[in-house]
Amino acid sequence: MRGMAGMRGMTATLARVRLRGMYAILAGGILLIIVPVFQALFLASEGYIEAVAPVASRRDFGPLMAWSSQHAGAEIAYHLLQLVPFLLIIGLPSALRRALWARGDRASAVEVAAGVAGVLAYAVAIVIGIVATVSDAAAYASGDAAGRSAVAASFAGSYALTTTLSHIIGGTLLALSIALASWRMVRTQLLLPWVGYLGLILAALLVITAIQFSADTMQVETTLSPFSFATLALWLICIGVLLSSLRALPEESAAGSGEDVSEVTDTGDSADSAPNPQ
Repeated sequence: MRGMAGMRGMTATLARVRLRGMYAILAGGILLIIVPVFQALFLASEGYIEAVAPVASRRDFGPLMAWSSQHAGAEIAYHLLQLVPFLLIIGLPSALRRALWARGDRASAVEVAAGVAGVLAYAVAIVIGIVATVSDAAAYASGDAAGRSAVAASFAGSYALTTTLSHIIGGTLLALSIALASWRMVRTQLLLPWVGYLGLILAALLVITAIQFSADTMQVETTLSPFSFATLALWLICIGVLLSSLRALPEESAAGSGEDVSEVTDTGDSADSAPNPQ
């Protein structure tokens, strides 16, 4: 009876891991396709690109504030589209731990903690950005010339804060989590090693992007940030496909081969103990 209960619990865990994989695919698709399409086809036609250009060229947030005051709905929708993927992957680090570590160790704990903290940092930064944009844009629209300058300066401070939270803190933490999971894939041959190598490349890109943003937190983007986010989206889709098609977790595979689950080590060297995608 105890064994049957354990198998039912393990099956429920596998179902949750697969679901997290589906969420990762959806998140990657939103980042890779929906967000850029929304920006290119809708925001660009409304003058968003022209409003952002002064921020990139001379750190002037006035035109962006003016645009946001007239297009509050579009601004909020754009931020929400950016927020949804991070909400979808909040459980991904835990799913990766279950798929890659038969038993938890310090590396797996760090992978989960850093991943969740990194995702939350991005999410909190986006929420702060929504609140700051809506409130400051309204104040900008109703203020005089001196008041508008003060509002633009205030928003610049909020912008620097969100950059620090997302690209610097969030990016570094997410890079650490992805690097640990990816190295585990490469070292143990669990899941697909080439996805592990892609994850290691992504982790390096996120760290370099964080360093670039730390040099100037007023940047709209860096030379690597668009490529880093495209790689993140691709990695999410790849890892999502692997997780959503898993047939078994490490303990399940060991139990199915007649091996004592307690004997499955963290190295995952046994081919019978490795979870395989369909």
